[in-house]
Amino acid sequence: MPVISVIYSDLCRLVGELIPMESLGDLLARVKVGFEGEEEGELELEVTADRLDLVTVEGIARALKGIMGKEAGPPRYDAFDSGWEVRVDPSVERVRPYVVGAVVEGVELDEDALVALMRAQEKLHQTLGRDRRKMSMGIHNADVIEPPISYAAEPSDRVRFVPLGEAEEMTAREMLSRTEKGREYAHLVGDGSVVPVLRDSKGDVLSIPPILNGELTRVTESTRNLFIDVTGPDLRAISQALVLITTALAERGGRIGTVVVRYPGDPGELITPDLSTSELTVDVKYVNSVMGINLTPEEISDLL
Repeated sequence: MPVISVIYSDLCRLVGELIPMESLGDLLARVKVGFEGEEEGELELEVTADRLDLVTVEGIARALKGIMGKEAGPPRYDAFDSGWEVRVDPSVERVRPYVVGAVVEGVELDEDALVALMRAQEKLHQTLGRDRRKMSMGIHNADVIEPPISYAAEPSDRVRFVPLGEAEEMTAREMLSRTEKGREYAHLVGDGSVVPVLRDSKGDVLSIPPILNGELTRVTESTRNLFIDVTGPDLRAISQALVLITTALAERGGRIGTVVVRYPGDPGELITPDLSTSELTVDVKYVNSVMGINLTPEEISDLL
């Protein structure tokens, strides 16, 4: 099961109160999170594979607020039309065919929040993304991007940009061999002769998914508006990942903006993220028989 690191003070801030360490373990167990230990303000937590919303500290805080009676019912998130578009070129079909996106505005990112965001991104890469094979995401400073965004496959020796964490411009082919992430994930783009590229309307390279973002869109503590792209061969997985990361940012006060993604063929036009909810009907008698207790519908509702 996934093990995550969480900053204790950040978790308490998101919950809205200081949770005594001696009662934290019991509260976490009630939301299916195992408390492995604490060292220098860092919590080691184990989450179940069927609750990927709990790989983010924001998701854990959301669950704890329900258990503690601070918030009742399912969380509701509103989204506005950002006006942004991602235009998908047919060339990506045999490279990395799907992309979804979102804008999140007004996020407060101090040092702890930025650490939490990067940890959530990497944990989702490892779990839902199967080490970026199934899904990878890029998180960008939206203020330096001019939409619409294009997503196309291009010859790697013709794509020039400054990779994240580097000081000099290089081609995408050079990036695959000269950077740590390039060497680690180069196998995900075949022989490397062609790579998927996200560009804005100025032609600036935002990212070479699933490898590395550009230095241009680096996110810092002063960043307030984000553009998030998620790419991969599995549309369901990338859509789920986008919902998980955008709703986590909404717990920090971010406003979620939808993005129109236009494909040349199937699936056509998508509006992402899809924040719609589904309903499940359960039989009270069946619940009580499985649990070995006798609860009323109202009591069951209060415990959800």
